[in-house]
Parts: sequence; structure tokens; C-alpha cells
Amino acid sequence: MKILVVSQYFWPEFLCLNELVKDLVKDGHEVTVLTGEPNYPSGEILESYRNNPSEYSSYFGAEIIRTKLRPRKSGGVNLVLNYSSFVVSACLTVKRRLSKRKFDAVFVFQSSPVTVALPALLYKKMTGTPVFLWVQDLWPDTLSAVGFTNNKLILGAVGKLVSFIYKRCDLILCQSTHFIKNVAKYNHDNVPTEYLPNWADDVFSLPPTCSTPNYEKLDGYFDILFAGNIGDAQDFPAILDAAEKIKGRMIRIVVVGVGSLYEWVEQQVSERGLEGVVVLLGRHAIEYMPSFYSKADALLATLAKKEIFTMTIPSKVQTYLAAGKPVIAMLDGVGAEVINEAQCGIACDSGDSAALATSMIALSELDEGTLSVMGASGKSYYHENFEKNMLREKLVSIFQNKVVSWSDIHDHGSW
Repeated sequence: MKILVVSQYFWPEFLCLNELVKDLVKDGHEVTVLTGEPNYPSGEILESYRNNPSEYSSYFGAEIIRTKLRPRKSGGVNLVLNYSSFVVSACLTVKRRLSKRKFDAVFVFQSSPVTVALPALLYKKMTGTPVFLWVQDLWPDTLSAVGFTNNKLILGAVGKLVSFIYKRCDLILCQSTHFIKNVAKYNHDNVPTEYLPNWADDVFSLPPTCSTPNYEKLDGYFDILFAGNIGDAQDFPAILDAAEKIKGRMIRIVVVGVGSLYEWVEQQVSERGLEGVVVLLGRHAIEYMPSFYSKADALLATLAKKEIFTMTIPSKVQTYLAAGKPVIAMLDGVGAEVINEAQCGIACDSGDSAALATSMIALSELDEGTLSVMGASGKSYYHENFEKNMLREKLVSIFQNKVVSWSDIHDHGSW
């Protein structure tokens, strides 16, 4: 099959889509990725890309077409400019470079923003090629959940845009079963919807291949690792409150990652005297992550107490399960359900810093044998529910069942 993948983010930005593209090519499919210039999560265009963009024009045999965009930087205005600049640039690229090219399917990786689907729908309008939307983030609900806006007029307008997009897709895929009900609120034309969860990159299931930069275990300490974005959604105020409650114990919270709240967290750690409790290691390349995971005693996943997050399985949950380590989760809804069903750790309510601290202490007091059993249970659950090859085969089957050959196309539809 010839597949056009549309995503504002792609390698070297880290997401499970990268592995999917690599494996689709390996399976013999011809894949082209329409994406933006790499600038997440730092907010600035990657320096190595600026110096030599040609090095980022292919990925394991997949062609990458990159469009100009405004870097994310910081602040709401810049984020809007980042989102809108990609849409405009990508739509122009579709008209100028892709309108005469034939693809069997268009696959949209829809994290934020939902507008990433518009270039794909433009291509469908021009060619009749079916569009498959993989929903990773629920708009407009996410905008209010992360504090971007609570303006009802803006949220209403975005809701109409979401309905406009859903109506023109051929299939909507949801990363959580709980997403399906929310999608239905905007899916007025009842476009078919299916469940397709995320998976972990292969690297998280493999033994470490390199040492961890600037991180050493301290004798006798129980290290709990948080890996990923540091932003409003992750509820670092509650994490820091929990850190104050475990102060004086031989427990450390090790944070690997960056994000919009990194400087604030760094300042809070200093002001609260938490330097020995919260260890900030900054951003590191994915190849180092297995080493960080292997040194940690447990892994931490959190989301803020918002209704929308009860429907979300944070992508780090799959990587944690694949790594075979015990998990501490401050999550509501489906995320907590996964941890409990997997019997791989302890889940407490979102926003409950006291319960989070209690969970950290409780896990630190368990013997190594019990911790090992938890990790193994999580890994087993991962392979039964989130194994990458199984899910990729399901996706390809979906494509093949839905795709209409070019010779059968007679009606390109209407907007």
C-alpha cells in the first residue's frame, strides 16, 4: 500500500508514530510523512535540523516532507501561531507537491492540535483518498483542561471545527475506549469509530545499551522515576506537595524531561528545599531511557484532576509496562484501571498528593521479590493488550478493508 501519514510531530520528536512508520516500511508499504520542522518539546527548531535539514528527509526508508512552521516557543499566542502556521504551510504543500501523487490511504496522527487533519482532508477533497484519523487528544475539551481557554464562544467554535473534521473522515480511531463516547458528541454523522491504543517503542522492552548521563543511584535510596513532559497536565504542584511529605525518607523522585513548567518546578524545588528529594535531570534522548528505567525502583505517571483526563491513557503508561517496572499512578479513570488490572503497582486519585506520598512510601517498603512480580505482571499485561505488532496488523487490516482503489473513485465528496 501507498500511505500518506500526516502529523505535526515526527522523528526526531518522540512518539509511537515513529515506530509505526518504520515497521510499515519494513512490511513493504510505501510511506510518505507530511510533518513540520522539529521543535517539540524545546519550543525551538532543532539546531541539527537547521544546520542540515537533508539529514531529516527520510526515516528507515520513509520519505519525509517537512513544512515550515512557527516554533512553539512559550505562551499561548506563540502556540496558536505554531498550530496555525503548520496548517497553512502543510495545506500549501499538499496543493503544490502532493495533489498529483497517488496514495491508497491517508493516516492522521491527531495529537494537539485537531487542525492537523485539515491538510489531510484537503488531499482527500482533491483525490478522493480515504482519511483515517487516530485521535490522541480530545478537542475542544483539552483546551479548557490545560487552562488554555474557558471562553464558551471559543470552545463552541472549536467544537464545530471538530465536527467538521470528524464528518469528513472515513474512520475515527481512538487511543482509549473511553474516548469513543466523547468523540460521539461531535461525530454527528456517525462516522465509524474503533479502538486503537498506543504502544511502546521497542527500545523500552530491550536491555540498556548505554549508561545514564548525570544520574547515579545512591545506596539505600528508593528512586521513583518520572519520564516525559513537564506541563500543566502532569500536575507537578501535587507531585511537589507529595515530595514535601516524603522529605526525610530515603526516597527520591527523579524527573527526566522538560516542558513549559520546567523552570517553575526547578524554582519550587529550590524554594521548598527539595533538592535531595526531587532530582531534575532535564531532557535526554530516547536511547538513554532504558538505562534510566533500569536504575529506577519504580516509575511515576500522573495527570491533573480533569474529567477529560479520566478518558486518557498517558502514553508513558505503555512504556512503563513494557519496561517491566512497578508503577505508581496518580490517575483517575481508564489510566488507573489499566494499572489495577495489570496488578503492576499502586494507583491513587488524581490531585491527591497525600495519597501519592503514601503510595510512594508503601511501595518503597516492599521487598525486591514483590516489586519484581509487579513489574513482570505489568509487562505481561502490555504484551496481551498493547503489543506493537498486533496493533499494527490490526491497523493495516483496517486500511485494507476500507481503502477504495483509484479505479473505483468517482465521487470526491463535498465540503
